[in-house]
Amino acid sequence: MDLNPQVAFAHATLCKILLAEGKPQQALAEIEKEPNDWEKLTDEALVYHALGREQDSKAALAELIAKHSSGSAYQIAKVYAFRGEPDKSFSWLERAYKQRDPGIT
Repeated sequence: MDLNPQVAFAHATLCKILLAEGKPQQALAEIEKEPNDWEKLTDEALVYHALGREQDSKAALAELIAKHSSGSAYQIAKVYAFRGEPDKSFSWLERAYKQRDPGIT
């Protein structure tokens, strides 16, 4: 990341690590640097939820759905699962399967 701070998915990967370590505030700072839009929105929805910022989480998810539902069904399912909404998560996983979303693997 020192050599190329705009490399796609590097900041998102670090964000997920920080989130798993229970450091959501640091994860938020990291995901703000992510250049890939759908990945940034996905992880923002996760991090905002972890921070208890539900309106921000809902807004990030709504933007993800509005902009990227045709190619990011798996990521949308992941957000719903993280937020404890299994019915919506499974619905989006089914959609991801039908769309042959590469994230579903």
